[in-house]
Amino acid sequence: GSFRVLSDFRQVISQSKDIAVPRWVGLTKSGEAQLHVFSDASKRLYAASANLRVKSERGIHSHLVAAKSRLVTPKLLPLNFGPRFELLGCFLAVKLAKCILESLLPVFAPIPIYCWTDSTICLNWIRGNAFQHDVFIRNRLLYIQSANMCWSFVSTNDNPADLPSRGVQSLSDLWWYGPEWLVRCESEWPLEPHNSDVEVCVSVTNVSCAVQWIV
Repeated sequence: GSFRVLSDFRQVISQSKDIAVPRWVGLTKSGEAQLHVFSDASKRLYAASANLRVKSERGIHSHLVAAKSRLVTPKLLPLNFGPRFELLGCFLAVKLAKCILESLLPVFAPIPIYCWTDSTICLNWIRGNAFQHDVFIRNRLLYIQSANMCWSFVSTNDNPADLPSRGVQSLSDLWWYGPEWLVRCESEWPLEPHNSDVEVCVSVTNVSCAVQWIV
């Protein structure tokens, strides 16, 4: 009941003193940066998290730079929307990516944006014609597609946004640094599922935006 919720909350708060967030994520004018935004959803909440991946003479590093979550509107809960909730996560991911890029000053070279979801249904929706769907899906697809960001599949186990969507009492390295393969060469990134052509790119080129890390 409420006592257990309060006890869990106190435990999480007690662990917060051990959390240290670096103000510098390794981004320099000579480094190569990418913004990776992950999305996920559950029956009650959808979330997005963003990692800045930096490749420099020091190697490849990835750090959490922002995250956002939203409760599902109460009137939608009884409908059990399933993939529609996942689409809300994708919608939030695009909003988060725009917010990050618009809030940072244009000093560094333009960077590509990669968006990730573990919902193959949403990926196919994003790839397809938005006007084939009802108003709820269509409006969100039009917003996502207008952002011209590249979308790909990520497994649930490698999806940082899965953590806030289902709720956790402690945060792992997956949350702070993203999946392990994010600091490897792009050739070692996970392949798409063989049974579904789910790689999505709604623009010929990745959207670019200048980024400066605030220190």
